[in-house]
Amino acid sequence: MERYTLNYQLFKRNNMKKYLSLVMIGLSLMLSGCNKDDNNDPDTPPTGDTGKVRYEATVSDPENFKLLIHYTVGVDISSEAPEEAAKEIIVESPFTFEQEAKQGTYLWLSAYPIPKDEENLENLQLPKTVEVKIFIDDKLHKSNSGENYAMVQHIFGQENYQ
Repeated sequence: MERYTLNYQLFKRNNMKKYLSLVMIGLSLMLSGCNKDDNNDPDTPPTGDTGKVRYEATVSDPENFKLLIHYTVGVDISSEAPEEAAKEIIVESPFTFEQEAKQGTYLWLSAYPIPKDEENLENLQLPKTVEVKIFIDDKLHKSNSGENYAMVQHIFGQENYQ
């Protein structure tokens, strides 16, 4: 009887070591597999130091209104003179602008509707809806819309996708 008990205990101890080893190997594979970034997945945010940024702006009545656009181009958030990188233009709707951005670049876009025909102001109905969007690597990153004004801003590298 004693020999049977001793063999059973050795068998039980060896099986527990095997199970424990398998659990440890499986756990280490699972944890190391979760840490990898799949760059082929379109839902994975970019992880590089640079990216393609696109600004877009529209007005709800492009036949009667242009857009007054304010936007930044290549300004680092640590810059002491960010106003030098700010641009102001009046354009037809829709507005599109592309640039390459690196980590820490301040992205800012705002838009106002401007009447095309100053003489016919009384016939134009306000408010007009304005929409602005920021795309990073062709993926919508931020958007906003409002009556007569819209603005979005972001620091490149702090990715929160919609």
